[in-house]
Amino acid sequence: MTKTLFTFGYEGLSVGAFVARLKAAGVETVFDVRELPLSRKPGFSKRSLAEVLRRAGIAYAHLPALGCPKPIRVRYRADGDWSAYVRAFAGYLAGQQEAVAELARAANKTSACLVCFEADFNYCHRSMVARAAARAGGPSVTHLTAKAAIPDAPAPLAAVNETAHGLFDAGVMGKRAMRQFDDMCLTPGDPTLETQKTAARRAVAKRPPAPRVLAR
Repeated sequence: MTKTLFTFGYEGLSVGAFVARLKAAGVETVFDVRELPLSRKPGFSKRSLAEVLRRAGIAYAHLPALGCPKPIRVRYRADGDWSAYVRAFAGYLAGQQEAVAELARAANKTSACLVCFEADFNYCHRSMVARAAARAGGPSVTHLTAKAAIPDAPAPLAAVNETAHGLFDAGVMGKRAMRQFDDMCLTPGDPTLETQKTAARRAVAKRPPAPRVLAR
């Protein structure tokens, strides 16, 4: 049976309603992708949530490596710049390939759901994590809401890739990280994907190292 990797945010829900929705979707394992799984909402801190899920027959695992780092969250709360948040988290996620691959393998063996706080999956890092897992060989992604299940339709990542190449040109990003960005951002499922990757990698290989900027 083909698996699906779900995502779900508990914002606005009681823990009972949240778990009932997971059960209705057939979720067997919850992967908590909050960096710090603490909540003021009753039942949603790590130990409480794990116990409630256990009683409902759902396994729980915390994946801190796939949470959004605090400096990125703090900056987003301060400036509200979602594009900057996406660029920053994409950069972080590019360095977590082992954790992403492990998630992809696990999600192929169980009906899994990535859990975070935000109700709107369009503005939560869990969507980026789920897409990265899908690109790493994991199942297709579907986003749960209180009443719906929405197949993933990610926005083009061309802008993120363009920013990464700008960082590479400036000497801020190395060749290895740049290649990871190309793998992550170039459109999955596009028949020209390998051509895109090849062209991007050749461009990276041909560029001379940027001059070092000495601290003053």
